Amino acid sequence: MLKSIFIQNFALLEEEKIEFTEGLNIITGETGAGKSIIMGAIALILGERVKPETIRTGKDFAVVEAEFLEGNQKTLIKREINLKGNNKILINGKNATLTELKELTKNLVDLHGQHEQQTLLNPETHIQSLDNFGKLEELVLQVKSNFLKINDLRQELISIKTNQKDFIQKKELLAFQKKELSEAKIKLSEDAELEKELEILQNSVEIKKMAFSISTKLYENENSIYEQLRTEAKTMNELGNLADEVNKYSSDIEAALTSISETAQFLNNFADSIEFSSEKLLEVQERSEFLESLKKKYKTDLNGLLSKLDLLEKEFSQEFSFEEQFKTTVKIYEETKQNYSALAKKLSEERQKTALEIEPFVVSVLAEVGMEKALFKILVHRYENPKGIAEIDGTRFISKENGIDEVEFYISANIGESLKPLVKIASGGEISRIMLALKTVIAKASLTPTLIFDEIDIGISGKVALSVGKALSKLAKNHQILCITHLPQIACQGETHFAVRKEIANNRTFTKVSLLDKEKRIYEIAKLISGEDVTETSLEAANLLLESSNSSHLQSVLEL
Repeated sequence: MLKSIFIQNFALLEEEKIEFTEGLNIITGETGAGKSIIMGAIALILGERVKPETIRTGKDFAVVEAEFLEGNQKTLIKREINLKGNNKILINGKNATLTELKELTKNLVDLHGQHEQQTLLNPETHIQSLDNFGKLEELVLQVKSNFLKINDLRQELISIKTNQKDFIQKKELLAFQKKELSEAKIKLSEDAELEKELEILQNSVEIKKMAFSISTKLYENENSIYEQLRTEAKTMNELGNLADEVNKYSSDIEAALTSISETAQFLNNFADSIEFSSEKLLEVQERSEFLESLKKKYKTDLNGLLSKLDLLEKEFSQEFSFEEQFKTTVKIYEETKQNYSALAKKLSEERQKTALEIEPFVVSVLAEVGMEKALFKILVHRYENPKGIAEIDGTRFISKENGIDEVEFYISANIGESLKPLVKIASGGEISRIMLALKTVIAKASLTPTLIFDEIDIGISGKVALSVGKALSKLAKNHQILCITHLPQIACQGETHFAVRKEIANNRTFTKVSLLDKEKRIYEIAKLISGEDVTETSLEAANLLLESSNSSHLQSVLEL
């Protein structure tokens, strides 16, 4: 249940905390006093999007905080709004998303306002009401899952055929490209190696000459670096005989001699290996030019050419798998259609069964609220379509995410009138009572602890209003009810009564909410009876209304 709500700087409410009770909580007040502000604050707690203009003029932030009780468990929900847009949602002190908030509160509170009354007139919403009563949500989800899977599989089949068609159309070109790149026998980094080889071939004479020149100076000449260093090595040894600490550096000179000798040998061999060949030069040039032409043609580098070849090979490897893929997907597609058909059939049967369960309950409640002669029927119908997904007993039907059914509420309000779609009912009072009847029936089957009715009394008065009040009181035995009303017949039924009023101070308008004791409650109900001019008669009537529980007695009181 909704234990309390704290509202700060929200529209005309500067700071109010309202403590609700179990049973029927009545909220009254003149038109424009601010009752809708309370509903707006509760809507925020239930996940409605923030509107910055709801922040009180002159303030830069607003806060709405609600405490819910479920057994011994407390849940604290807080919405913080500011003009900078840095809004916050806190659930038990932790940041949360709007989606998380809606998911949490969807089973805590059912808010019915004038807008929902219009929703009731939309036949598309009737199927959801039926499913809610029958607790068919899980079955609906299974049907939806199969429906969406069928659509995905259909797209996959189209994709397979499209890919196959594209491949067939491009097969000749792809085969040529595969042959060209395969026969090119490209190697990774081959272009860089060719470039290096080409540079050596083009400069072979100079390279050979330079290598021999260095080798000669290092080792071959009589006065080569090697010979000079070897002479100094002997001198170093002699020095070592005279100064022992020098000996440790003699090995460095010996290592240098070895290095010079090996380098000279390498240069000689390298120079001998280089031979200029015009044929080889031409071969390398042609290969390099060929690779460059391929790179230019395919607009990529050598790695890209190798990747292209790999992709082409994969495409050709799939040439004969298209049909297999198609067959496998068709099998899954048909199986999923069968699953959808079976589930849709089961859901349809459950809906028809549920409709038969709801109808007498709704008729019973309608009788309680002054529509004793009303008939109520839920039409669950399916329409044939030869192209429909669902096939039941050889017949195909129009198929949607939520199954094969069209659901619409029909009603006859008076004797002699035929059943007509609910949307044809013109009376606001009748719509209010039908909505209450449906809410009463569905609430019995739901676990939603708190039901909120915003002006359920539109278009009704007198005895009918009294019946609606009693129906709300009866519903409040198993649910916490918050009800905004203008009618004394309804207001007198509440266990708790709040009055909403406007006050003006320092040229500012404030909305105030007060919990009424018995005396103030009598006065508030008297105002509902006679208006602002409260009389002794209206006060007496209000007192009798509160004390009386017999409906006929209550009606006689209202006629005073």
